[in-house]
Amino acid sequence: MAGCDSKQYLIHRLLRNLYFLVKSEIANFAENGQNDPAVSLSHCCREIKRDHSEERDFQNRDGLS
Repeated sequence: MAGCDSKQYLIHRLLRNLYFLVKSEIANFAENGQNDPAVSLSHCCREIKRDHSEERDFQNRDGLS
């Protein structure tokens, strides 16, 4: 991602993480035969928020914000 500013990079990372989390949760949902997709999506949302917080903390530590 050469030439991207920190906001573009953050958006890229969040979208990438979202893609892999949703893909993983869909696979888990199908594999485990769960009957409540909201539980899986809720888990995805928590993971995305956690990843976003970690990324923000990293940027704050390194003075990138």
